[in-house]
Amino acid sequence: MVEHIGSQVNVPGTRGKGILRYHGSIHGKTGIFAGIELLGPIALTRGKNSGDVEGFKYFEVQSPMSGLFLPFERLKAVNPQIDHTRDMINEATLNFNNDTLDDEIPTFSGLSSPNYSLQPILKQYESELDERDRKISKIRNEFESAREDWRQNLDIMVNTYEANEAYYETKIRELQSKEIKALQQQLDKTNSTKLLCERENTIKELEQKLGESLSKELDSLNINDAAAMNEMTFREEVEQLRLQLDARPTIEELTELQDNIDEMVRLHNNEVFFKQEELQRVTNENSKLQVRLERALEGSIITNRISDNTSHDSMTINSLPIYKPENDTDPSTGKDNWCGLCERDGHNSLNCPYENDIF
Repeated sequence: MVEHIGSQVNVPGTRGKGILRYHGSIHGKTGIFAGIELLGPIALTRGKNSGDVEGFKYFEVQSPMSGLFLPFERLKAVNPQIDHTRDMINEATLNFNNDTLDDEIPTFSGLSSPNYSLQPILKQYESELDERDRKISKIRNEFESAREDWRQNLDIMVNTYEANEAYYETKIRELQSKEIKALQQQLDKTNSTKLLCERENTIKELEQKLGESLSKELDSLNINDAAAMNEMTFREEVEQLRLQLDARPTIEELTELQDNIDEMVRLHNNEVFFKQEELQRVTNENSKLQVRLERALEGSIITNRISDNTSHDSMTINSLPIYKPENDTDPSTGKDNWCGLCERDGHNSLNCPYENDIF
């Protein structure tokens, strides 16, 4: 085993390397141990000591706290090039024989006697040696079986550890890929958001330009509409003036109207003349009645009182003035057709249907 001291070995439970610095027993521990100086990053994470245990120094290390002790069989399980089976069995056999011989071989004080026979003692010793060989063989077989079981269990543990490590690495890669995909999706979403914002800005600019062009066109259309409205208003005014001009009477109509007015004036004058004659006639009749009344009063025989009253009344009547209005009233005022004969409206005195009824 001395030839393997200083060689590089695989460290169980890790993917790192180390240098085998010690092989043997440890004070206060049972079994054979291997002392390893760890190399690389695992020296910082897996280092337990500097080659010493409980005050006993077993090997030297270059970096502090880079040493590690572990059972030799565990180291051998991941390093097949190390074969220590024979040395370990021989050492176990030697220890067993020494312990057994020291404890069980009796001391014969009679060997110094020349008459003592050594044959029975030798036979007994040989039988005991055979028994011990059988025990050693049994122990060796049990040890080999236990070592094989332990190796199988260790292989299972190592395979399980490697499978778990591979599984965890796969999961880590999957998580990393998922995170990368999520970041990529987020980046794509951000890029798509930027593209959408740029498109919205472009659409807004186009809408603004379109609105400006539409405003200009609407302004031009409004100007044209205003001109059209002004022209339409002018045409309507011209049409109204034409209608008003058409509604004005012609010279013939004015001449006819003047003739009608003259005829009405003539008729009115005739009516006034007839009314004056009628008034004169009524005045004459009133005078006649006044004379007759005076004659009747003078010729009647009444009492003095009645005579006085009558004379007083007659004096009062004679003294009263005849009422004359300030302005002469004409009953035909405001009437289109007025008849001075019958004093009725609706016809003139030339065509009076009541002419024969007046007497």
